[in-house]
Amino acid sequence: MASQDIIESSLASSGSKPKGKIWKEKPRAFPQTSVTLSETNWEKFDMAEIEVSFPFPPVDGLVQTVNIGETIATILSIQNPSSSCYARLVAVGIESSQPKGTFTLSYSGSPTSSSSASASASASVSCSQAVNREVISFPGNTGSMEPGRRIALDLSFTPKRPGLSTVTIVVDIGEKEILRTATLFAIGSPPKQKQDSDFPVPEHLKESFRIKRIPEILHKRLSEETYCEYFSTLLYLEDLHLKELSEQSVMVKMREDKRCRLLVVLTLLGGGKKKSGGRAPSTLDYVSVKDPNKKGKEHKGCINKVDKKKKVFVRFEKQFKVISDIEYEARFSFNRSNIIRGHHAIAKIKDLSKSFLFPSKSPSRTVQTLYAEHGETDTGLDTPFNPLLNSDQRNAIMGILNCNGSSPYLVYGEARTGTTATITEAILQIHENNPDARILACTPFNRTSDSLLKRFIGSPIEDTKIFRLNAKFRDLYDEVPEEIYSYCCYNTEEEIYFCPPVNELREYKLIVSTYMSSARLHKSGLPAGHFTHIFLDSAGQASEPETMVPIANFATEQTVVVVSGNLSKLAHEISCPMARKFGLSKSYLKRFTEHPFYSLGHGRGNQQFVTKLEKEFEDPHSDEGRGKGRKLKGVWNA
Repeated sequence: MASQDIIESSLASSGSKPKGKIWKEKPRAFPQTSVTLSETNWEKFDMAEIEVSFPFPPVDGLVQTVNIGETIATILSIQNPSSSCYARLVAVGIESSQPKGTFTLSYSGSPTSSSSASASASASVSCSQAVNREVISFPGNTGSMEPGRRIALDLSFTPKRPGLSTVTIVVDIGEKEILRTATLFAIGSPPKQKQDSDFPVPEHLKESFRIKRIPEILHKRLSEETYCEYFSTLLYLEDLHLKELSEQSVMVKMREDKRCRLLVVLTLLGGGKKKSGGRAPSTLDYVSVKDPNKKGKEHKGCINKVDKKKKVFVRFEKQFKVISDIEYEARFSFNRSNIIRGHHAIAKIKDLSKSFLFPSKSPSRTVQTLYAEHGETDTGLDTPFNPLLNSDQRNAIMGILNCNGSSPYLVYGEARTGTTATITEAILQIHENNPDARILACTPFNRTSDSLLKRFIGSPIEDTKIFRLNAKFRDLYDEVPEEIYSYCCYNTEEEIYFCPPVNELREYKLIVSTYMSSARLHKSGLPAGHFTHIFLDSAGQASEPETMVPIANFATEQTVVVVSGNLSKLAHEISCPMARKFGLSKSYLKRFTEHPFYSLGHGRGNQQFVTKLEKEFEDPHSDEGRGKGRKLKGVWNA
């Protein structure tokens, strides 16, 4: 239906379509129900054209706004304006709504709901499914509207998330349908998930942080017994430091948003990010600003959106009147979501195999050298998809293919040694040789995750079997490359990225995500053990708790985990100096390469579990290489 043209035209006495009504030809009937419509031969009668009101009309030319958690309602009026002719009304329903399930259409007369076999005193429907529209039917004599009759239906909206929301109502009058579309703007933030009560900072750590005393656990050696307390302490220290930063002020300018009167556009002035500890604000953070007209008065707002032009969209209480072109003193309260995810991962990891933390033994793996030092070909592997790979990379791929779970396999090297190209080839070989393989590939950042996915465009993995999972709200200055749009799930009305239902997630052969966003897959219902292989690339840039998120949620002793990256790069965005000093800035990859279990082999490591890439590799897909943005011709051999 949505693909049919919608036509507006003027009413003419010759029976043309009435002015002010939106019509569309009726391409199909409503979904089949137990309701049988009247057999009346309507063509025998002169019929009037009904009038349908427009729900939720703009106010002063602006879209109406609703606070999240509140409900707004309007009357959808359907009237026969004629004083002498009957009008036909078959059914009224919700054609579509975004987001689904937020609009409800109800009627307290005597229609029959499509979900009921007989007339009822009241009916209520909402569009909770994307495929079948929900309707209130008017069978038999009810479907003939007497001259002058008016039917009033209630249309209500209860927003769940910030952003635009739309609904399309369809009124079936037999041969034609009338459409009415309404748009509303939800403001505020979704109900908080009690972040402050999730992993609250212990009082003794607050005191240690205040007097700058090193917590006792950090004096102990990291071991299987101390691991959880050690890393949770580092996360608490980072949490406390971010809270301390939120008490520091930055200068901003503000103006009212032209599109929505309750939103304020806030612009950070020079050095604002530096003063906030190097961390830019993000969606669902909070900001407090001092009222220049009332000393000591502060106004707190919720950040609804952050765009790539350094503008922050904030919703304040209605009483706050913004004065343009003056500077305000502001403080940001940072979101704890990722710290909480790190805590959850650290708490879970104790239930996993010891080999993921402190490996000492593992099932034996057969080491087969794919390529000798001088490049002589061995028959251990079929023709690689990327013929440019060197012997180091091919040996690493063979090591990965020989993995059978338990201790992670490491692939590391200096910059420009081709670690990402290596795991790309390994993923393709796994897909080629194991039809049951389900692969999760993660990097720390959206940018590097996007770049990783682009390597598989046009590869032997079907496009429909690849999914790019994004955070619901992408961070400041972040853009999704146009070529990977089709691999994402994006709601254009709400301007959010969503995670498909678990039954759809199970169908993908390759899912690409950031470490932190992979937690959304677990929340959607994917269990540990679903993925046969987990690839953690650019692991040298991630803190250990961050790397633990996909491992803790999805790894079992049978899962093959591959950790790759560049050791020279420290973990990103660790603000607390004490947390950095005691290991939060050391990556999981770095710690493992220093572990005796992986350092066997006199410089090149234990070849059953690690490959060190030492040869320079010019990667045409790399953002750092000279081939930036250039497609590697012939890299995908059928």
